[in-house]
Amino acid sequence: MRRRLIRIGPLGALAMSAVALPAVAALISAGRRPWLPASDWARIELHVREVGTSHTPLVGAFSRYGWHHPGPWPFYLLSVPYRLVGAAHGLLVGAALWNLVTLVALAALLWTTDRGLALMALPMLALLVHTLGAGFLNDPWNPSLPVLSIALLVAVAHRHALGARWSGPALFGLASLVVQSEVTWLPLAAAVVAAAVISRHVTTRKATLRVATNRFRLMPATLASIAVVALAWTPVVIDQATAHPGNLTLIARQTLHPSRRDPSFGLGGGAQHFAREMGVPAPWMGAHEAGYSPGLDRIAGTGRPADLLPLLGIAALAVGVATRRRDRSAQALLAVAFAGAVGALGSMASLRGTPYQWLLRGVWPIAAWVWIACLWAIGRGVAAALAERPALRRAAPALAGIALVALAALAVDTTWRGSLGQRQADDRARVAAQLAPAVVAAAKAAGGAFLWPGAITADETWGLIVALNRAGVPWTDDLDAANRAGMSLTIGFAQGPAGIEQARRDGQTILATTRFGWPGFPGSDVIAAV
Repeated sequence: MRRRLIRIGPLGALAMSAVALPAVAALISAGRRPWLPASDWARIELHVREVGTSHTPLVGAFSRYGWHHPGPWPFYLLSVPYRLVGAAHGLLVGAALWNLVTLVALAALLWTTDRGLALMALPMLALLVHTLGAGFLNDPWNPSLPVLSIALLVAVAHRHALGARWSGPALFGLASLVVQSEVTWLPLAAAVVAAAVISRHVTTRKATLRVATNRFRLMPATLASIAVVALAWTPVVIDQATAHPGNLTLIARQTLHPSRRDPSFGLGGGAQHFAREMGVPAPWMGAHEAGYSPGLDRIAGTGRPADLLPLLGIAALAVGVATRRRDRSAQALLAVAFAGAVGALGSMASLRGTPYQWLLRGVWPIAAWVWIACLWAIGRGVAAALAERPALRRAAPALAGIALVALAALAVDTTWRGSLGQRQADDRARVAAQLAPAVVAAAKAAGGAFLWPGAITADETWGLIVALNRAGVPWTDDLDAANRAGMSLTIGFAQGPAGIEQARRDGQTILATTRFGWPGFPGSDVIAAV
C-alpha cells in the first residue's frame, strides 16, 4: 500500500482531487436540504427502507415493463448511508458517495496503471461528468447510478487484460452491480468482461510454464472472484427459486415476447441511436441531442452512418499503430473499448418503447473510452517515434501540465455551473412535499390511510407513501384490510376542477390541493381526501 501511495505522488493526488471535486460538491449539496422523493425515486427509498427487515428485497428496482431489474445490491449499498444520515438526505448522500468512490477509484487506477493514459483519459472523463452535470452525481435513480460505474468497469477490464492479479473480483463485482442496477446494460457489461478475460488469456497463452508455476499464487484471486459472483447473485437465485414466477422468468418472457405496445428498437433502430450517441458531434462531449425535449426526456432524432465516419477513421489508425508497434497495453484497451461499443449496440437494439434520454446514458462512458483508447494508442506511437527528440522530452512536462489544467478547469466549471441538487421528477416531489404534512397529520389521527386504487398509480402518491412510512403511519391499498384496521382516511387523486367537485359530491373532505403542470397537459389537481 505504501509503495502504491508513493507512486501516486503529488500530481496524482492533484488529479484525483480534481476528478472528485464535483462529487464532493454533490455530497455537500445532498446533505444541505431535505428531500421527499416521488415516482421511481420514492419506490427506491421504500425498497432501501426494507433492507435488513423480513422484507429485504431480493430483486432490483421496478421497471415499466412489469418486472424488476435483476438484483438488489444497489439497495443494499444505499441502505448504509440511508441509515447513517437519515431518510431526509440518505438516498442523495448514498448516490453522491457512490459516484465519489467511483471517480476516486477510477483516477487512482488510471494513475497507477499508466500516467500517460491517466493524463489522456481523466480530462476526457471530466468532460463526460461536465456534460452529465453535477446534479447527476447525487441522483439515486437506478438508470443513473451505473453510468460512471461503466467507466470504471472499462478501466478495471483493461487492468485485468494486462494480467493484474486481484482485478478479477473487482471486474465481476462491478459488472454485477451495473447489470443489477439497469438490466439494459447486460450486453455491454458482458462484452467488456468477455474482452478482458479473452485478452488476458491471449497475453498468457505463450507463457504456459510461467502460468503453471504461478497457478497456486493466483488461486486466492480466482476464489475471491467466485465468491464475489456468488455473493452478488445469491439473492436473485433465491427469488427465482421461491417466487412463482421468478423475476428472471418475467424478464426472459418480456425479452422473448415483447409487447406490441412497446416494440423493441431492433438492430436498425439501435444502430441509428448508436450512431447519434457514439458519433460526431458527440452528445457526451456536450453536443445537442436531436429532438431532445427536456420536459419529457424524449429523444426524437436519430443518427446517420456518416456520424460515425470520423470515429471509424481514428479507430482504424489506432489499430494500425498499436498492431505495428505490438503495443500490448494499447491493444488491450482498444479491445475492451471496442467490445464495450459492440455490447452497447446490442443493449440499444434491445431497448423498447419510447427512446428516453436516460435509456441511452450508459453509452456515453463507452463512447468516451473508445475515443480515449484510440487517441492514446496513436499518441503512444507518435511519442515512441519521437522519443529521441530532445524537444519532445522538454515538452512532456508542459503537456502534462496542460492536461491537469484542463482537468481542473472542467471540474471547477462542473461544480460552479452544475445543477446541484436538481433531480428528475422534482416537480412531482415538490407536490408530494406540499401535501405530506396534512396527509401525515390526518393519517395519524385516523389510525392509518387507505390508498384509493386510482391514487396508487400517481407519482405523487408514492411520495406520500414514503412520508407515511417515515412517520411510522400504517397504510394499505386493500379496502378490507383498511376497514378491519378502522382506517378512516382515504388518499385519492383527482384531475382538474371536475375531479375535485366529484370528490366533494362523494362526501370527501379535501385536506390539501396543489396544481402542477406537465408538457402537453393543462395541469392536474392532486388531493388528499377523507
